[in-house]
Amino acid sequence: MEEGTTTGYCGQVQEIKRIKIMKQIPYFPGCTLTNKATGLNDTAIECTKALGVELKELENWYCCQANFSTVTDNLMNHLAPVRTIVSAKKEGDVLAVLCSTCYYVLKRVNRLMEADGEKRKVVFDFLEEDYNGPIRIVHFLEMMRDEVGFDKLKKEVKVSLENLSVAPYYGCQLLRPTKELEFDDPFAPTIFDEFLEALGCNVIDHPFKAECCGSYLVTSENNAVEDCVERILKYAAMNGAQTITTSCPLCNFNLDWSQKAISEKNGEFKKMPVFYLTELMALALGIEVRENNWNEHVIDPRPFLENKGYFKEG
Repeated sequence: MEEGTTTGYCGQVQEIKRIKIMKQIPYFPGCTLTNKATGLNDTAIECTKALGVELKELENWYCCQANFSTVTDNLMNHLAPVRTIVSAKKEGDVLAVLCSTCYYVLKRVNRLMEADGEKRKVVFDFLEEDYNGPIRIVHFLEMMRDEVGFDKLKKEVKVSLENLSVAPYYGCQLLRPTKELEFDDPFAPTIFDEFLEALGCNVIDHPFKAECCGSYLVTSENNAVEDCVERILKYAAMNGAQTITTSCPLCNFNLDWSQKAISEKNGEFKKMPVFYLTELMALALGIEVRENNWNEHVIDPRPFLENKGYFKEG
């Protein structure tokens, strides 16, 4: 065991016993995690290290395109994801992905290349690459469940989160299309809930945890996004949630950023901090979150955490 110390969320120095790293897993950070969502990236890397897994960034990766083209003859749109999959295959048989949108695109493209020999030949002939079979694309939650184990995660918790009533927000791109993603039940998903339970959170079920947050409409139809977000947060709060958490940078942005406009229109609306799932994980494992990561939030979660006794500046 590798021992060290870190400043805890109650201002105390806590001893952290890090399990010796036993496994490296190639991972795809994607564009957003390297600039606008460093909180998701940084805390995921630190937390998995503490659990004996090293997320090894792909030597070569490309933007996933942020969407999966449904136009059947638009193979150009799949080239960048395929390049990433080819790169990942050279490093192993599994590729971990943190962002829900990147996971959605890479997994669907990977599935398409596996299933459609004609399209596969066109793409790989153009890339002048050999097809060496599909790679297994796994989301961070799947990796935690299957490679680490929720029981093991539970044993590594250093700080009880029982005072936090947390609503998991899956969004739509983790769960649909069901047959292609094979992630969880699209109507009654449980993997995110089980992850939060392992961290010790008081997990709040709510009816809109798998509904769309408005996605890219935020660039053109803010009102539509605000309606989606208000409904999601309203029913999460009605069911007892104090905060909400997600693994998607776009969902996180919409849920977080839209609250200012919603509160200006609706004086009864109460703002709610939005966390990345790995920020809560860091809190539970006693791993310090960097100031620049907290500063990415529009609704600053630090006063909320301080009020709950989990965070003290200095």
